[in-house]
Amino acid sequence: MKRLCVLIVLVCLAPVARAWHGEGHQVITQIAVRHLPGEMPAFFREGALTIADASLDPDIFKKPLCADELHATEYPEHFLDLELLKGNPLPANRQQFTELCFRIEARPDKVGTLPWAILEGQQRLAVCFAEYRQWPENPLVQARTLIYAGLLAHYAQDLCQPLHTTVNYDGIVHPDGAKLHKGIHRNVDALPGKFSDPNSIGLPPMESIQSDVLGAIKRQLMDSHQLVSELYRLADSIPAQKDPIVPDSAADALTRQYITCSASFTAQLYWAAWQQSETIEIPAWHCRQAP
Repeated sequence: MKRLCVLIVLVCLAPVARAWHGEGHQVITQIAVRHLPGEMPAFFREGALTIADASLDPDIFKKPLCADELHATEYPEHFLDLELLKGNPLPANRQQFTELCFRIEARPDKVGTLPWAILEGQQRLAVCFAEYRQWPENPLVQARTLIYAGLLAHYAQDLCQPLHTTVNYDGIVHPDGAKLHKGIHRNVDALPGKFSDPNSIGLPPMESIQSDVLGAIKRQLMDSHQLVSELYRLADSIPAQKDPIVPDSAADALTRQYITCSASFTAQLYWAAWQQSETIEIPAWHCRQAP
């Protein structure tokens, strides 16, 4: 609890940070775990609180808590400003993305690297699950899996926040230089953590994305980006960061939509990682010793 309180204070004092506030990530992650198919291992379901706690970590790997070097690497992992790709399709991996940026004279750290943070995180989790299948009684393997799942949850949920997908991430600059709706990012980020009844959220039936995780990431990116204009249309109805959500308001419906989307996407990534892990072969030279 002390850790969460410190994080909340720092988020409130810091400049706009591209992420749901800590409370939102925790709420969404627990909903995602709660709705996973019954085939998921029991330790994973029982570790929901640990996963949710770890979902906070990517935000504390940025300023003001970390040094410049880590911040420089971590910050772009939380967004992708789609407009800066100039209509080019999303590359398949981080290296191809970097090459594209050089061709279109764009800086990768300014465009953002969120899709590959998700893709790579999902693949790491699949390896963790493969180790669990090999050593199901090893508590260190289980603990590592929960931490990696929490990190993945953070990035997955960031992609479901429309303002993480646009150059207009905190207001729209008009030709005269005026910035309309400055501060909207912080207000939207705060919504999931203020939702009155997370237990009322029901997720749609689970869809397997095992065979095309990158495709699912691309679809979510486009779905989020298409909501940017709608979000700005509703900007005046979104409560300020510290104000409550009015029940049955537009903000209430918007929050429910974002929580449902974020939890569903997170759960899909978890489920795909578990399915993929069944086909991963642990090499003979690799061994995890039980403590």
